Amino acid sequence: MIEINYPALVASLLDQRIPRPNKVGTISGHAAGEPFDRLVYDSLRAEQPAHTFRQFEFLNALYTKNSAAVTYALRHALLDAPAVLFLLSRGKDSTRAWTADAPFEEKQDDTADVLVTDGQHYELLDVKTRAMHKKAQTPNIISAYKLAQLCAIMRDNAEYGSFGVTYVGIDWEAQGEELVCRRAYYKRLFLTPPAKLYINWTAGYQIQVHLAALDQSFTGTVADWTLAYLQHYVAAARGWLGKAEAKHITPFLKYLA
Repeated sequence: MIEINYPALVASLLDQRIPRPNKVGTISGHAAGEPFDRLVYDSLRAEQPAHTFRQFEFLNALYTKNSAAVTYALRHALLDAPAVLFLLSRGKDSTRAWTADAPFEEKQDDTADVLVTDGQHYELLDVKTRAMHKKAQTPNIISAYKLAQLCAIMRDNAEYGSFGVTYVGIDWEAQGEELVCRRAYYKRLFLTPPAKLYINWTAGYQIQVHLAALDQSFTGTVADWTLAYLQHYVAAARGWLGKAEAKHITPFLKYLA
């Protein structure tokens, strides 16, 4: 399994500069975030060029290498880790339509900004950026529903060691025509106590948390984590559904009797 030296990685990001994405108006999170996640990608690729990919690059390389796999089923079978397949694959129509002449392109909602793999273990990195000069809105980390689906797949297949999810945080400030990384840190998803993951049901069921404050005190196994998360998710969903029913259904039932 390829090990990533995360302390060294985040240390290398400090004081790194990128050109200001635009000279007028507000710098959006995505506009600032994309160049910074390229810094993470470039740093890892310099050390592991054969094992470091953007998510779409990995799929393009996988399908190109296995050119005889031309159907949706055959292409999905190229990844024998169901949870990894769930996280990395594209939709059925896109997978079926892929060709070497019409390969995948990067999508903003790809699970991983950077993927490091030796073909056995997959390390998914998601880079989150924050402008230090503003009061930051709590960012979306991952869809709570997608994470529940992932945990179910992991438990169905006893798949607990095939991948990891790590968030790399970059806090930046603007200096003239540049953005400068002033703080960098990393957090592992499976070290966060699931009960401390806030789910915003009115914002697309997104888990929202300031990355710097992400608790890393979970001491159980990954299998323990998946069960704890599903318990948290179901309890939170029941509470939300109960409130939604009380607000949106119950007051109007008398008119339907």
